[in-house]
Amino acid sequence: VSDVDNAKDFHTIGGWPELIRCLSSNHSNDIRASAALAVGTAVKNNYDYQLWGLEVVDNHTAIDYLTLMIKSKDSLLIRRGLYALGSITRGNLDTQQSLNYESLSNMLLEITSSEDPVVVAKVYTYILDLIEERSYIQSDLIESFKDNENIREQLLAINLLGDVFINERWFDSALKSLNRFVLTNECSNDSSIRSLVYNAILSAKAIINQSNQSW
Repeated sequence: VSDVDNAKDFHTIGGWPELIRCLSSNHSNDIRASAALAVGTAVKNNYDYQLWGLEVVDNHTAIDYLTLMIKSKDSLLIRRGLYALGSITRGNLDTQQSLNYESLSNMLLEITSSEDPVVVAKVYTYILDLIEERSYIQSDLIESFKDNENIREQLLAINLLGDVFINERWFDSALKSLNRFVLTNECSNDSSIRSLVYNAILSAKAIINQSNQSW
């Protein structure tokens, strides 16, 4: 399903519901993790395909299952769940608005306390993307409609997922993660640590830049 046409054919022949069922806790963690990887790969960077994440299968959507996955204590499930959830929601207001923003923020904040640097790095990668998306909509996109006040007002009124991360709580989280994994860790050559550091620093910088605060 990494090929766009193959992903579409897979969905057309009815494979999507079966794949979504594999995300259920009725299956082993390995099967759920593999299914999440397939979901994220199938829909990535395609707005129409991302909407498949809203399709109801046995009273649940892919987003419902993925949200449950990132609540687990299994690092692989969390990583794969974040990957798939990010693939479904990045750049797609329809899928983003199906989420409970505050609840997701709390879940992600809890994940940053994980001892797995790969998991923590993925959280910051995700929120950094959402913050940058917010910045684009609220600056470049709105500016492009400077002569159309009606559209500008509509864009300004959009409740963006990235909004929920522009606060002192998330700024402090990024700094705490840096302290926990860098200042108290001798793994400076570990690529997962470097990835975490890079994304946590960028996240903290983006939060400050968009909040106009100096905590």
